[in-house]
Amino acid sequence: MPLEFVKKVQIHNPRLSLLHKVVWLFLLTCVIYSFIIDQKWNVDIRVRGSAILWVTGYQNHDSLKQVQASKEMDPLCTRPHEYDYWYDAHGVFSYTNYSCMELCDVNQADNECINQFGTFTSFGPDSSFILTSFSEVFFWGNASTSKAAKRYMVVTGDALSIGMQYYASVPGPQWWGLFSGATRSDRALTSFNHLHTVLMFSDGSMFKEITPRSVADGDHPAGHLHQEVLHNDDKEGIVISFPELLRMAAVDLDDAHVLAGRNYFTSVGKYANGPITRISGLDIRLVIKCYNYAHEKQVDLGWTPSDEWPVCYIRAVRSEIGWMTSQVLDYVDSQGSLRRRSLQGVRVQADILGFFQMADSVSVYNFMISSVVLLSLPKMVLFFFVVTCLGHLSKIYRRATVEQFSISQQCGGLTTRLLANSSAFGEITDTNADGGGITRNRMKMQLKHVFRKRTKSVDQQEIDCMTDFCFRNILRHKDRQAKGPLAAIHDRLANLGRESCSRPRFRATKMQRSTSMLSPMLPHPSSLLVSRN
Repeated sequence: MPLEFVKKVQIHNPRLSLLHKVVWLFLLTCVIYSFIIDQKWNVDIRVRGSAILWVTGYQNHDSLKQVQASKEMDPLCTRPHEYDYWYDAHGVFSYTNYSCMELCDVNQADNECINQFGTFTSFGPDSSFILTSFSEVFFWGNASTSKAAKRYMVVTGDALSIGMQYYASVPGPQWWGLFSGATRSDRALTSFNHLHTVLMFSDGSMFKEITPRSVADGDHPAGHLHQEVLHNDDKEGIVISFPELLRMAAVDLDDAHVLAGRNYFTSVGKYANGPITRISGLDIRLVIKCYNYAHEKQVDLGWTPSDEWPVCYIRAVRSEIGWMTSQVLDYVDSQGSLRRRSLQGVRVQADILGFFQMADSVSVYNFMISSVVLLSLPKMVLFFFVVTCLGHLSKIYRRATVEQFSISQQCGGLTTRLLANSSAFGEITDTNADGGGITRNRMKMQLKHVFRKRTKSVDQQEIDCMTDFCFRNILRHKDRQAKGPLAAIHDRLANLGRESCSRPRFRATKMQRSTSMLSPMLPHPSSLLVSRN
């Protein structure tokens, strides 16, 4: 099987060459810029983890009382009818006749008030719920009727806070890029020990920083830069007050919540587009994204995160949910009377996201392959331009670069060349020889005729040596075709010592000048009938 290569054609056009070089250098600059700026030698590995949320602040009964007292003169408690809302045009689902619920005293039953433990609830280890309003209905055990529903506003939320601790599973140290996906070992980092936490507003600006305990121990690189940031307490964790959480999410509980649906109770005013958020409830997700580099460029940490000391950014994101409701059913007496409360409030959940950048040889290899493909595009585009968009010049270039092949056309050309070669062969054949071939003497005579004006460059002995050498190789080539490849190799080995002329060697300079002046070139001797005489 012969080894084949693609045919290459060089077009000597300075302007096209300059255009190709300019486009190629431009793409090469873009490739290098992308490799450096985007750090293509790294691979992003997703961070996994979980968080634990809880509500705190309810233990301080006096603080809850103070918040309750500060809200008693607000329009929410003095003019609650301004916030009435109908979900449908007929008022079947109406939210009207609200009043502010009183906080129960210590050890007081919550039949006509709400105790400090009823101001919140939990939906799991990673989800907490702070109450903002509710409605309740009593079903008496000794009667078949139920008491009309009453609706209340809960205003003690400002005294509560969300406590949080989280951990992230991040990639551990490894050899540079060696089998990064197969041999990577993960390690768990906690917000208490290693993870530097940055609380952020919805616009991307920094709200506050919370450093791990390692800052206090003097190990964290941020220890000497941030003297006024908060430190993570192993008992309380990261604490975010409820008003701070609403500020981070850019939420006001007394604004209309458009996603809950329009207000059929009124068509004018600022609450025509929906109920206040305190009535409909809200879902806020604490999105925690951890990185081993400074991902948020607008936040100046004053130090550089690393694999050992990552940084986690926390944003409070408002979910696209219209209503946030929970149902609670309680027994209120020994006769089996029930109280059903429909709670609306703010649910807080946490998600752990983010990426770690690690050096990876596969990423470098993929980038190199992509770059080679990209850098080959200028030549392909320029080839299309050359053979298409230059008019008659494109036809010339197309004939030189795109070779047309047809079996029938090649057969016609072969016949024509055979006739031309036969005519030339007939002129130089020796009619006196047996078989009508070209003898050695005939070849020598024709070579003398060719070099008749080159006697100063080629002498008689050189012509004799050239005749002998060429005549013997023509016969040997013809014998190899007849006998096969093995016999040809045997003959070649047997005649290695007898191939030189009687004169040691041609003069190289003379031979080069002589052979370069041969015109016209004879057809291949193997196609002619040559006599051995």
